[in-house]
Amino acid sequence: MMIEDGEDIIGESQVMEDLRRLIKETAASPARILITGESGTGKELIAHTIHRFSPRAGFPFVVINCAAIPDTLIESELFGYRKGAFTDAVSDHRGKFEAANHGTLFLDEVGDLSKSAQAKLLRAIQEKKIEPLGCEEGISVDVRILASTNKNLAAACAAGRFREDLFYRLNVIPMGIPPLRERRGDIPPLFRHFLSVLKADVDLAPDGEAFLSSYKWPGNIRELRNLAERCLVQVPPGGKLGEKVLRTLLLEKAVPGIPEEKKRILDLRNALEKGYNEAKELFEQQYLRYQMEKHGGSVSKTASAAGLTPVSLRAKLEKYQIQ
Repeated sequence: MMIEDGEDIIGESQVMEDLRRLIKETAASPARILITGESGTGKELIAHTIHRFSPRAGFPFVVINCAAIPDTLIESELFGYRKGAFTDAVSDHRGKFEAANHGTLFLDEVGDLSKSAQAKLLRAIQEKKIEPLGCEEGISVDVRILASTNKNLAAACAAGRFREDLFYRLNVIPMGIPPLRERRGDIPPLFRHFLSVLKADVDLAPDGEAFLSSYKWPGNIRELRNLAERCLVQVPPGGKLGEKVLRTLLLEKAVPGIPEEKKRILDLRNALEKGYNEAKELFEQQYLRYQMEKHGGSVSKTASAAGLTPVSLRAKLEKYQIQ
């Protein structure tokens, strides 16, 4: 099963076979899907694949990270605004619903929305209409909603943190993605796939394969992909990836002979060979690491220098596992 950037949904395990079958069965449907799984399990990849196999494939696939946008901005990001709606609204701004019209809107980490934002989202889903700030009349939109979360939304509903009516609206078709530790046989082929995509001229040794299969992978696929990128940058061509090398890279210890600045430059050059979204994420990760180092790890100083709110910066630091 392929997506536009050429990467597969890799896995020979029964749970992945079941997931591929469910994707094929539901892609053509207009039904809303709630994708659940731990951070880094590939929820956006699954959502993108569903869109690519759907009748809406020729229309936009729009992503909004609900965890990274402050509550004060979420309404304008989702629904947009019109010129003059508030002091800084010097021009019209299309929200994500409008941008995704006739296509798919992916609400990433929807469980992080505030109760106020949940109410506005529920209304838009029910009425299939949005009201941009400063617009007197509603705008009809035709959008398929896919949502994801790493939280237990049923438990959040019971605790009063998430609206039960919105949960049932989103959870028409539940789709769970297992963590890597629950499908260990898929780890070596998935890692080899990443090395192939990156065109890394390295070979996975038997003890390295055993190490990959035994490690718990708290960061899941994102952590595995990051390890493959480190191998590309820090292991000489033709090198063997045994347990010692992989353990060193996985724990982010310094590799002799490769200064951090050179590693950063190589990472950014590598980004030029990737798809747009992946390249943008890699740049953002390197940029935030550099700014955090420059400002001594201070969130407030880094946020000010980067033009971000501290809340938004913290969400990005958590996303990229930057300490």
